[in-house]
Amino acid sequence: MNNRTPQDIERSAIRKLTLHIVPLMIFIIFPGFS
Repeated sequence: MNNRTPQDIERSAIRKLTLHIVPLMIFIIFPGFS
């Protein structure tokens, strides 16, 4: 197992953040359009 570089950690953290933010954005914005 090789060490994870800060870039890998940052990338996975950003991916997790977007996975959590996108549903929130949908729940917040969608009712405003409908």
